[in-house]
Amino acid sequence: MRISGRGQITVVTDPCVPVQRSGRGLKADVVCVSHANGDAAPQHAGPPDGPLLFERPGEYEVGGVFMRGIAMHAQENGATRHNVAWLFHFGALNLLHLGALAHVPEQEQLETLGEVHVLMIPLGAGGLDAEAAAGLVALLEPRAILPLHNRPPADAADPLERFLGAMGLSQPQEEEFLRITASNMPEQSRVVLLQPRPLPE
Repeated sequence: MRISGRGQITVVTDPCVPVQRSGRGLKADVVCVSHANGDAAPQHAGPPDGPLLFERPGEYEVGGVFMRGIAMHAQENGATRHNVAWLFHFGALNLLHLGALAHVPEQEQLETLGEVHVLMIPLGAGGLDAEAAAGLVALLEPRAILPLHNRPPADAADPLERFLGAMGLSQPQEEEFLRITASNMPEQSRVVLLQPRPLPE
């Protein structure tokens, strides 16, 4: 996911291709990584030519944008599944990227997030099931919801369709990008499907 604000830095979360500060390809000032998962581990260009990389919980500030990495690990079969959620403050807008979250966090942890305007939520394999995702949306009450999902195999249920059903929504229209400001936020929660873009060469 690529996030930017007018006159502010550009952030890329969990990229699947190398990221550069300039030149051809995917460009950003900052890369935030939530998890590593075998061959699907996020990639990034290393210093000195690459963007700043953050992959551990903590509080950071770059170019006037405040970022907080929040540990949202889980125990699975006696092992720890590591995941760092990222909360970005672009001016008056708060955007939360949940990474590969596969469980609903405790209420006490959710309360530390404050108001969330834009929620990027993982669905399906490696993420939340439809009912858990819909329940988390109800708890956070964001203004815009961006589902993050991979297309399922032909013989598998579509996690996006199941999520929309759990939310009581029909298929929303896809958009190339989401442009949102503190003054034009929807009054009620809105699901936005971002059109996939070809990977830069």
